[in-house]
Amino acid sequence: MVSNISLLRQNIFDPALLAFHYIGWLLAWDWAVATREVLSFQGDIGSINVLSTPLLDVGSLVNPLEIPLNVTYYIRYACLT
Repeated sequence: MVSNISLLRQNIFDPALLAFHYIGWLLAWDWAVATREVLSFQGDIGSINVLSTPLLDVGSLVNPLEIPLNVTYYIRYACLT
């Protein structure tokens, strides 16, 4: 059982750490272009925002045999609603 858990916090635009501002802007850019996600955990005492690790895009090929069937479902749904 874990008895002591500590979580370190770092403000990415801390005025006292001017050398870290470049990295902070890179992290903000990664979030803006959806390479990273930001989560906010809110509790009874306070809240903390967490920046995820970079998310890599995973590409997959579409099965050409499924395209006509899926398009038919979308058109039918659009026409009936």
